[in-house]
Amino acid sequence: MRISRALLCSLGLAAALLVAAPAHADVVPRDGTYGGMDARTAAMGLFVMRNQIVAGVQYQIPITCIDSDGNTRQDVFKGGGAFPANTRLNSGLRLRHNYMEADEGMSGRTLGVLVTISFRGNAPTMTVRANRGTELPCDGTSTITLTRGPLPSGNRCQYNAASRKFTCDQPIPGRSS
Repeated sequence: MRISRALLCSLGLAAALLVAAPAHADVVPRDGTYGGMDARTAAMGLFVMRNQIVAGVQYQIPITCIDSDGNTRQDVFKGGGAFPANTRLNSGLRLRHNYMEADEGMSGRTLGVLVTISFRGNAPTMTVRANRGTELPCDGTSTITLTRGPLPSGNRCQYNAASRKFTCDQPIPGRSS
């Protein structure tokens, strides 16, 4: 039995493609509004993307704080206003930004914030880590799975570029606006 060269080359090419295929495909970032909520923890994240440029980042995450008496309490950190506008995803389909932000919901406390937006893997995610140093420390981390379009609850939010804020049809749990 003779195997033709063309068939042999085709089989070799097919085998090479199978070996080189990634274990999972990354999400293709498309223009639109991305958002997600975790009803259990009241964590949420929102942003708008155009041509792989992220704008209007807003989030809220649960944090644990220790007051001057040493008591521990739970709070919600709301932010995003200080996130730089028009930040582009890198070639790895990620965006990481570390900055300081005054919280909108905790009497103006300023926390160090690291926001990571990733389109790697099966679903886009936003991870927010916020912390404050040793004097009245606060810290919290949340990873939110995002969807494109309205929030999973059906809540529709619009981004206002002038104010760099979202307005939503329904209140978001734990958020005043």
